[in-house]
Amino acid sequence: MSIRAEPRRNPKGEDMSEKATTQNAALKYDLHDKPPVPQWIVLAIQHVFAMFGATILVPILVNAQAGEEVLTIPVTLVCTGIGTLIYIVCTKAGSPVFLGSSFAFIAPVAAAYTRGGKGGAFTGIMVVGIIYIIVALIVKLVGKRWIDRVLPPVVIGPMIMMKFVCLLTKELGIPTVVSMNPIMVDGTGMCG
Repeated sequence: MSIRAEPRRNPKGEDMSEKATTQNAALKYDLHDKPPVPQWIVLAIQHVFAMFGATILVPILVNAQAGEEVLTIPVTLVCTGIGTLIYIVCTKAGSPVFLGSSFAFIAPVAAAYTRGGKGGAFTGIMVVGIIYIIVALIVKLVGKRWIDRVLPPVVIGPMIMMKFVCLLTKELGIPTVVSMNPIMVDGTGMCG
C-alpha cells in the first residue's frame, strides 16, 4: 500500500512509479510506503532479533574486557528502551529507529572501569549523555547547519542515510530500492 500523494517523476517529468514497480517487483517499498501487516510483523520480529543480539552483546563484551560485571543486560535493555521511547517522542515518530547499545563504547567504558572502578565507568557514561543533551539543545536553539558541516551524511547512521537518499532520489525522479532487512553494518549497533 502506498500513501504517496503524487507519482514519482524524473527530471523530464515522466512518471517513474510504474517503471520502478515493474523493474523491482520484489522490492517495492518507497520511503512513505507501508508493507502489508503480515510482512510488517515478520520484518519487525527480524529486527527485534538483530537488535536484541547486538544490545545484549555490549554488556557481555564490556564485562569480559573488564574482568567483572560492570554493565548488566537487564539495565542495558531498559535503558535502550527508554532512550528509544524518548527519541520517538522527540522526533514525533518520524524516524522508526531503535537506539541500541553502541559497540563504540566498549573500550572506553572498560578503560574507565580500569582507572576509576564502576564509579569511573558510570561517570563516563553520564558525561557522554550530558554532552548529547547539550549538543541537542544547541541544535534546537541555533539550528543544524553547523552540525551538517561537522557530520556530513557520510558519517551519520544508515537508517537516516536511507531516508534522505530516498527523499533526494524521489525529487530527481530516480527509482530507488531500499532493503527492509536489518543488516548489522559496522558493529556499532546501527541497522539499516
